[in-house]
Formats: sequence, C-alpha cells, structure tokens
Amino acid sequence: MENKFYLPDNKGQKLSVIIDKPLRKGKFSTVILLHGFRGYKEEPHIEILAKDLVRYGFVSVRFDASGLGESEGSWTKAYKVPSYLSDMESVYEYLKQQSFIDVERIGVWGHSMGGMVSIIFAVKHPEIKAVCSVSPPLTLVNIPHVSDDLRKLRTSFWRFISLIVNNTMVKKLFNFLVDSENYNVLNYVGDLRRPLLVICGTDDHLVPSKETKLIYERARSPKIIEEIVGMGHEYKNDSKLVKYVNRNKIIPFFKKYLV
Repeated sequence: MENKFYLPDNKGQKLSVIIDKPLRKGKFSTVILLHGFRGYKEEPHIEILAKDLVRYGFVSVRFDASGLGESEGSWTKAYKVPSYLSDMESVYEYLKQQSFIDVERIGVWGHSMGGMVSIIFAVKHPEIKAVCSVSPPLTLVNIPHVSDDLRKLRTSFWRFISLIVNNTMVKKLFNFLVDSENYNVLNYVGDLRRPLLVICGTDDHLVPSKETKLIYERARSPKIIEEIVGMGHEYKNDSKLVKYVNRNKIIPFFKKYLV
C-alpha cells in the first residue's frame, strides 16, 4: 500500500514523502531510501527497491530532499549535505511516531550523495540497525562535473564576476561546493557501529569503485562489499540490473540485520 503525503521540515517547508507498506497490520522493519545528487524519490532504481522491500515484508520510505522533486525550497539555497541531513531528521522523527514502524529495526539505503548521507546519518544515530551505501563518493567535490565547477568558481576571475554582477546563483553554488568539502565520508565511517553493505560497479566512471572501496576499508566490521560487474553509476536505467542488485544483494542484507 502506497501513501504519498507532505511532511513539514525543520524550516517549515513541505517535504514530499512516499511510504510503501505491506497490507497486513503490525509493526514492520523499515528502510529509508535516499536519492543521489539532484535525484528524486520516483527514480526507477528507488521505486523498484521500494516495491521489492514491501514484497519481502518491509516498510520503505522515500522522499525528495528540499528543493528537489515535489519538495518545497530552492535547490541552490537548501540542497547541501547539512540540509539533506536535516530533512532526514524530519522524516526519521516522523517515522518513530508511527504505530506500524518497528523503531528497533530501521535501516538506511542511499545511492551516490544519498549513500554519503546514509553513512553520516547512521553515525549520528547509532540506533540505526543497518546501512547500505551504493556508489558513495568520498565527498561531492570528488565527482568530476562538481569538482570542475568548484575549480572554476575558486578562480579570482569567477569570484570577481560574482561580486560585480551580484550573481546569486554563482555565490550559492560556490557556497554549496565549499560546504560539501566539510563532509568527507572517511571522517565518519570509522565511527559507524552498525553493519554496512557497500556496493560499487566496475563500470562506474562518475564514482570509481576504487574510491568507494576506500570507504569500505575504513569501516569497522561487520561490513560487506559487493562489486557488480558491468554496473555504472546510472544503473537505475537498467531494470534487470536493478532487480538483480536488489534481490541478490540489498534485500538479503536487510533481511539478515533488520528481521
């Protein structure tokens, strides 16, 4: 059963949320799903995983970060790592008040930037029982097109132009990129005290698997790494691959640690 609604965030704006749950009554293990950079909750890999989780008896929860999808807010103002974490707090607090949520069995899954946030959030909330992070970068500025923007904006020329023309878009993008440097997953993952599944792809050219493997190496046990042959960063566009990863890697992991 799917329930779509708006939830107020910590800034008084609306977050668009979808909860999928089994039809029967009871308390359920729950997985919160986090989209990546400029993503949204109905992306194919997220929607398929949400439905697969319900099929195996879980509640799945997905939402659009502030300024994206159907959530309120300005992307250039709100969409930073701290804002994403704040949105996650709002959703998490809401879930803990719901009678059908087993608050002792909540896990987090995230892709790309969402994979970063999933780890950082779980470190801040040690009661989270399990984390699955798919193709997480160390920082957002490690992603090629993001780092190119930062390099341009850091030149004196771009700073001069942004001041002269009062280009707020340039300023906000610059602030976003600088802010993201403060969130390196390697500075957090060593403090994660819960089971971690890291998934990467051999054909991921946006976040190379060698980078994601550094996160796995820094993590404590229990930890698992799965390198999927032929998987790229945009694996969401291959429904067969998505279903394979879900049903053979992600769901068995959550069944082991959340059920």
